[in-house]
Amino acid sequence: EKDSLFVCFTSEKRDMPVSTQVAPYTGDDLHSAIRRGNLEKVKEILDSGDVNTDAQDEKDFSALVAAGLHDKFEIMDLLLEHGADVNRKDASGKTPLMHAVSRDLLETVKWLCAHGAETLTLDKSGMAAIHYAVDGGYVKVVEWMLDNTDKYGFDIEQIEKTGGMTPLNRCANMTPDSKAYELAASLQLRGANMSTKAYNHYTPLLNAIIRRKPNLVEFFLARGADIFEQSENGQTPYDIAQSVGHTQILKAFENKIQQQNLMPKPKKKADPLDQVDVSS
Repeated sequence: EKDSLFVCFTSEKRDMPVSTQVAPYTGDDLHSAIRRGNLEKVKEILDSGDVNTDAQDEKDFSALVAAGLHDKFEIMDLLLEHGADVNRKDASGKTPLMHAVSRDLLETVKWLCAHGAETLTLDKSGMAAIHYAVDGGYVKVVEWMLDNTDKYGFDIEQIEKTGGMTPLNRCANMTPDSKAYELAASLQLRGANMSTKAYNHYTPLLNAIIRRKPNLVEFFLARGADIFEQSENGQTPYDIAQSVGHTQILKAFENKIQQQNLMPKPKKKADPLDQVDVSS
């Protein structure tokens, strides 16, 4: 009897329906597939309709940004086909293009521009993509951006809204010294104005002096920057260089002044034998 009861019980258990429902995909699943470069899995997740194409990860990166940071261009194409926003801003107002230039990802920058990235957009700090490229000292990225101005609309004189600086002024202020000279040369070669002033009335030369970038100071002096132009408080770049007291910068100014014959020559002491007697 026990055996028959047992058989009956197990038979009922065996006949109970088993749930086969699969949990929906999440944004984490999408980002994990992107990081692994699993194109088929990304397609499966997107086709499921479970996940927003612009789903963000824990760093606030959209799926398109994450794919771009890993050079996954096929995945970027797929995301775009499924409606990803190439100009989607994160919480700080940064676009995918800003994230790409901030990391010196030239090929990703090219892809984004070719697929409609807005080039003059400002984030919440008032910065545009070109300012981020300049701050990093990413010469090749900046050169490509400016060489494609007619096609994509980059502006060599675009002003960021925090300090009122153009890319050249920002180069003098923010670019690492090891890269500032080459970047400034690229900007100036492409027509950057050396006389533009930031909100504090500082020119690129003044910023280079204050930031103690001797090679950049020498560059601006060699390109004809005005060393005696007075600031709002009446100081000239030479005055400020003297107050900063950087030996190499002061030497650069002294050489420039001597070249221009603007420094008074030392007076020659009078020889008593040369004195003329005018008493008679």
